[in-house]
Amino acid sequence: MIKKRFLSMLVLLAAVVTGAVAQNYKVSVKEGTEDATSWTIAPAEATTTGVAAGTEVKATYGGMKKVKSVKAVKKASASIPLDNTTTAWTAGTFAVPAGGLTYSDAITVSGDVTLTLTDGETLTLNKGISLASGATLTIQGNGTMNVNGSDNSTASTVAGSTGTLLLTSGTLNAKGGNGQNLMNDVKDNDTGASGGVAINGNVTVSGGTVNATGGNGGNLHALYSIDDAHAGNGGAAISGSLTINAGEWTATNGTNGSFTGKTSGSYGCSAGTGGKAVAGTITDNRS
Repeated sequence: MIKKRFLSMLVLLAAVVTGAVAQNYKVSVKEGTEDATSWTIAPAEATTTGVAAGTEVKATYGGMKKVKSVKAVKKASASIPLDNTTTAWTAGTFAVPAGGLTYSDAITVSGDVTLTLTDGETLTLNKGISLASGATLTIQGNGTMNVNGSDNSTASTVAGSTGTLLLTSGTLNAKGGNGQNLMNDVKDNDTGASGGVAINGNVTVSGGTVNATGGNGGNLHALYSIDDAHAGNGGAAISGSLTINAGEWTATNGTNGSFTGKTSGSYGCSAGTGGKAVAGTITDNRS
């Protein structure tokens, strides 16, 4: 008598989204399973193109063996190579492609995201990165990641974000954006734009190296007597806390701008102040 054993299992893995495209999941019998050819997976596309998260997959055994137990095991997610169109990183594993990559748009992170800094490659984010509330970005690998806040703009900052960036290896360089200069034809009450924050969220370092530098303050140069004009302030490198459990780190405030030119009658005017390396707390837990 043929003894059949049936298993119905629900694919519960969260969908991985890159832009607006959901990642499918493939199902297979573990390599080395005895009499593996007697298993049938339905629907059939679960073994070829894959099925979406939440799809019920039935594994049926039709051989002569007695099935004692069946266990579903989640394999490690394959890394998705980043490209310039992927600016929303959500619940997935990503990797820096060969040749490195530079973004000119701000990056947002939600859910649990793992980023591999491929050895010898550099990822540059020129308008900062924002971590949504509850999001975790884990960085691994031995490459380099440069994160820069926007100059003369706070566009890279999302208020209220409380996510965490966890650096386990590699090098992370974060620099706040520079404040706007006000030069020559400055008028009363002119105010320059502040620089953007590079990393809007908390940073924890358990390995590797992090260098945080605040943006520079803008310069004010007036050809005429003015009142109450202010150049832009530099943005912070990190807007939340910095916690060091292992690895190396440096934190440097941005430099203040200068006030030059006509000074007579220039009341209440100022150059921009340098941004903080960390606009929050720094905790070093290394012994």
